[in-house]
Amino acid sequence: MPTAQRAVAGSYGELRTPLLGHGRNAAAARVEARRDGWWVSEAAVGIAIADRYRGAMDRITSGPKQESVWDYPRPPRIEPEHRSIRIVLGGKTIAATDRALRVLETSHPPGIYIPPDSFTLQSLHPNSNVTVCEWKGTASYWDLTSGEATAVAAGWSYEDPRPGFEAITGFISVYPSRVDACFLDNEIVRPQNGHFYGGWITNEIVGPFKGAPGTIGW
Repeated sequence: MPTAQRAVAGSYGELRTPLLGHGRNAAAARVEARRDGWWVSEAAVGIAIADRYRGAMDRITSGPKQESVWDYPRPPRIEPEHRSIRIVLGGKTIAATDRALRVLETSHPPGIYIPPDSFTLQSLHPNSNVTVCEWKGTASYWDLTSGEATAVAAGWSYEDPRPGFEAITGFISVYPSRVDACFLDNEIVRPQNGHFYGGWITNEIVGPFKGAPGTIGW
C-alpha cells in the first residue's frame, strides 16, 4: 500500500478507493474513508492528507491573542462567538446580533452563523441553490436584499444538519464578499479567498488560509 494510502487508512479506517498521485498531492481525484460507520467522499487531497501535512505547511506563527487556522480541528468545532455581528447591504444594516456561533475547521477562517431573526424584515429570500458539506450536511441558500440592492446566494443555512451540528440548525452564514461589509464588533471582516468559501477573517486569525490558488487540497 502506498505511503499516503497507509496514512489515510491508519487515521480514518478502511479505504474504499485507492489514492492517486504522489507525495503531498497524493489524494488527487477522490478518496473514500469509513468514518463513524459510513462512507465519506473527500474532495481533492482529502482531509487525511491535510492533517498529515499540517505541520509542514508554511504557516504563520500566531502571536498573543491570535489563533492559527491550522490549530482548528477537523471535523469542525462549534462554539459561541462573543463579539457582536453586523451585516451591511445597500448602505443599511440588514442583520445584527450578539448571539452568533462560529464554526472552526482546519485551514479555514471561522464561519460565522447567526439566528434568522437577526435579519431585518424582508431582507431574506430563499434561493434554489443547494450544496452538500461532508460534515454539516445539505446547505440551503438565501438571497439578501436591502432597498435596490440584491446579493444573490449570499447566505446559506443548514435546516437539518448532520449529527453533531444541530446547534447551527436554521442559523445563517453570509459571504462577506457578497455584501457591503460584515463587522465583528467594530472590526470590518476580510473575506476568505475563493468563490465557494465564506470564512470571516479578522486581525486575530492567521493562516495561510484555504481558498487561494493552489490550496484546494488543504
